[in-house]
Amino acid sequence: MSILAKDHSDPGTYLESVGERILGEVLNRLPKAGSRPYLDPLLRDYPERGGKRFRPALILLCCEMMGGDPEDAVISATALELFHNFALIHDDIEDSSEMRRGSQTLHRIHGIPLAINAGDALHGIVHQVLLENHEKLGDSKSPASPSASQPGDAENFRRPGTGYRLGGERGVPPNGNSTSK
Repeated sequence: MSILAKDHSDPGTYLESVGERILGEVLNRLPKAGSRPYLDPLLRDYPERGGKRFRPALILLCCEMMGGDPEDAVISATALELFHNFALIHDDIEDSSEMRRGSQTLHRIHGIPLAINAGDALHGIVHQVLLENHEKLGDSKSPASPSASQPGDAENFRRPGTGYRLGGERGVPPNGNSTSK
Protein backbone atom coordinates (compact mmCIF):
# COMPACT_ATOMS: atom_id res chain seq x y z
CA MET A 1 0.00 0.00 0.00
CA SER A 2 1.49 3.34 -0.98
CA ILE A 3 1.28 6.36 1.27
CA LEU A 4 -1.20 7.92 -1.14
CA ALA A 5 -3.52 4.91 -1.35
CA LYS A 6 -7.18 5.75 -0.90
CA ASP A 7 -7.90 2.48 0.93
CA HIS A 8 -7.09 2.99 4.59
CA SER A 9 -9.08 -0.01 5.77
CA ASP A 10 -6.01 -1.54 7.48
CA PRO A 11 -4.70 1.15 9.85
CA GLY A 12 -1.64 -0.92 10.79
CA THR A 13 -0.51 -1.26 7.19
CA TYR A 14 -1.22 2.42 6.54
CA LEU A 15 0.78 3.52 9.59
CA GLU A 16 3.64 1.25 8.55
CA SER A 17 3.75 2.72 5.03
CA VAL A 18 3.54 6.27 6.39
CA GLY A 19 6.25 5.46 8.91
CA GLU A 20 8.62 4.18 6.25
CA ARG A 21 8.04 7.17 3.99
CA ILE A 22 8.36 9.76 6.75
CA LEU A 23 11.47 8.11 8.22
CA GLY A 24 13.07 8.32 4.79
CA GLU A 25 12.10 12.00 4.51
CA VAL A 26 13.43 12.73 8.01
CA LEU A 27 16.74 10.95 7.46
CA ASN A 28 17.23 12.71 4.11
CA ARG A 29 17.08 16.04 5.92
CA LEU A 30 19.51 15.12 8.70
CA PRO A 31 23.27 15.45 8.30
CA LYS A 32 25.27 12.30 7.76
CA ALA A 33 28.15 11.72 10.17
CA GLY A 34 30.67 14.23 8.93
CA SER A 35 32.16 17.39 10.24
CA ARG A 36 30.47 16.98 13.63
CA PRO A 37 30.93 13.32 14.57
CA TYR A 38 30.10 14.17 18.18
CA LEU A 39 26.68 15.56 17.17
CA ASP A 40 25.41 14.37 13.78
CA PRO A 41 24.78 10.74 14.87
CA LEU A 42 22.75 12.03 17.84
CA LEU A 43 20.36 13.82 15.46
CA ARG A 44 19.55 10.50 13.77
CA ASP A 45 19.31 8.46 16.97
CA TYR A 46 15.68 8.96 18.06
CA PRO A 47 14.17 8.88 14.56
CA GLU A 48 16.04 5.64 13.80
CA ARG A 49 14.71 4.02 16.99
CA GLY A 50 11.29 3.72 15.44
CA GLY A 51 7.93 4.87 16.66
CA LYS A 52 4.41 4.77 15.30
CA ARG A 53 4.68 8.00 13.24
CA PHE A 54 1.06 8.61 14.20
CA ARG A 55 1.37 12.41 14.04
CA PRO A 56 2.57 12.50 10.43
CA ALA A 57 -0.17 10.03 9.48
CA LEU A 58 -2.77 12.39 10.97
CA ILE A 59 -1.45 15.28 8.89
CA LEU A 60 -1.66 13.22 5.70
CA LEU A 61 -5.13 11.92 6.51
CA CYS A 62 -6.42 15.40 7.40
CA CYS A 63 -5.05 16.77 4.15
CA GLU A 64 -6.77 14.01 2.22
CA MET A 65 -9.99 14.42 4.18
CA MET A 66 -10.08 18.11 3.23
CA GLY A 67 -9.68 17.24 -0.46
CA GLY A 68 -5.96 17.96 -0.69
CA ASP A 69 -3.20 15.86 -2.16
CA PRO A 70 -1.41 14.06 0.70
CA GLU A 71 1.84 14.39 -1.26
CA ASP A 72 1.60 18.15 -0.62
CA ALA A 73 1.51 17.44 3.11
CA VAL A 74 4.56 15.17 3.27
CA ILE A 75 6.95 18.02 4.07
CA SER A 76 4.65 19.30 6.83
CA ALA A 77 4.41 15.77 8.23
CA THR A 78 8.20 15.50 8.13
CA ALA A 79 8.58 18.80 10.00
CA LEU A 80 6.16 17.59 12.67
CA GLU A 81 8.09 14.33 13.11
CA LEU A 82 11.36 16.25 13.46
CA PHE A 83 9.73 18.59 15.99
CA HIS A 84 8.41 15.61 17.92
CA ASN A 85 11.91 14.13 18.19
CA PHE A 86 13.34 17.50 19.31
CA ALA A 87 10.65 17.68 22.00
CA LEU A 88 11.30 14.10 23.15
CA ILE A 89 14.99 14.83 23.71
CA HIS A 90 14.25 17.90 25.81
CA ASP A 91 11.38 16.20 27.64
CA ASP A 92 13.61 13.27 28.56
CA ILE A 93 16.09 15.69 30.13
CA GLU A 94 13.40 17.62 32.00
CA ASP A 95 11.83 14.41 33.33
CA SER A 96 15.16 12.70 34.05
CA SER A 97 13.94 9.81 31.90
CA GLU A 98 16.31 6.92 31.57
CA MET A 99 14.81 5.00 28.64
CA ARG A 100 13.29 5.96 25.28
CA ARG A 101 11.99 3.37 22.81
CA GLY A 102 13.85 0.53 24.49
CA SER A 103 17.25 2.22 24.81
CA GLN A 104 18.90 4.70 27.14
CA THR A 105 17.99 8.33 26.54
CA LEU A 106 20.45 10.56 24.72
CA HIS A 107 21.36 12.51 27.84
CA ARG A 108 22.14 9.27 29.71
CA ILE A 109 24.42 8.11 26.89
CA HIS A 110 26.07 11.39 25.84
CA GLY A 111 25.44 13.82 28.68
CA ILE A 112 23.02 16.70 29.02
CA PRO A 113 25.00 19.32 27.03
CA LEU A 114 25.24 17.20 23.88
CA ALA A 115 21.62 16.05 24.19
CA ILE A 116 20.46 19.67 24.46
CA ASN A 117 22.55 20.60 21.42
CA ALA A 118 21.10 17.67 19.47
CA GLY A 119 17.56 18.74 20.35
CA ASP A 120 18.29 22.36 19.48
CA ALA A 121 19.84 21.35 16.16
CA LEU A 122 16.72 19.30 15.34
CA HIS A 123 14.63 22.37 16.13
CA GLY A 124 16.69 24.36 13.64
CA ILE A 125 16.20 21.68 11.01
CA VAL A 126 12.43 21.93 11.58
CA HIS A 127 12.66 25.56 10.43
CA GLN A 128 14.67 24.53 7.36
CA VAL A 129 11.98 21.99 6.47
CA LEU A 130 9.18 24.52 7.00
CA LEU A 131 10.96 26.95 4.67
CA GLU A 132 11.29 24.16 2.12
CA ASN A 133 7.56 23.53 2.48
CA HIS A 134 6.74 27.21 1.98
CA GLU A 135 8.97 27.42 -1.07
CA LYS A 136 7.22 24.36 -2.57
CA LEU A 137 3.61 25.24 -1.77
CA GLY A 138 3.62 29.05 -1.66
CA ASP A 139 1.68 31.46 0.56
CA SER A 140 -1.76 30.08 -0.25
CA LYS A 141 -1.07 26.62 1.19
CA SER A 142 1.81 27.19 3.58
CA PRO A 143 2.27 30.29 5.71
CA ALA A 144 5.89 31.37 6.03
CA SER A 145 7.81 30.08 9.00
CA PRO A 146 8.12 32.72 11.72
CA SER A 147 11.90 32.55 11.22
CA ALA A 148 11.45 33.69 7.62
CA SER A 149 9.87 36.95 8.75
CA GLN A 150 13.04 38.22 10.43
CA PRO A 151 15.74 39.71 8.20
CA GLY A 152 18.59 37.24 7.82
CA ASP A 153 16.88 34.39 9.67
CA ALA A 154 15.55 32.69 6.56
CA GLU A 155 19.04 32.58 5.07
CA ASN A 156 20.41 31.05 8.27
CA PHE A 157 17.91 28.23 8.11
CA ARG A 158 18.38 27.69 4.37
CA ARG A 159 22.09 27.01 4.80
CA PRO A 160 22.56 23.94 7.01
CA GLY A 161 25.00 24.45 9.81
CA THR A 162 24.79 28.24 9.86
CA GLY A 163 21.74 28.54 12.10
CA TYR A 164 23.42 26.62 14.91
CA ARG A 165 27.13 26.87 15.62
CA LEU A 166 27.89 23.94 17.88
CA GLY A 167 31.12 22.90 19.52
CA GLY A 168 32.56 25.20 22.12
CA GLU A 169 29.12 26.57 22.86
CA ARG A 170 26.59 25.76 25.56
CA GLY A 171 28.82 23.32 27.40
CA VAL A 172 30.25 21.44 24.43
CA PRO A 173 34.01 21.76 24.04
CA PRO A 174 35.34 22.16 20.46
CA ASN A 175 36.40 18.49 20.42
CA GLY A 176 32.82 17.45 21.25
CA ASN A 177 33.65 15.58 24.45
CA SER A 178 31.19 16.48 27.15
CA THR A 179 32.57 16.82 30.67
CA SER A 180 29.25 16.76 32.51
CA LYS A 181 26.48 14.20 32.30
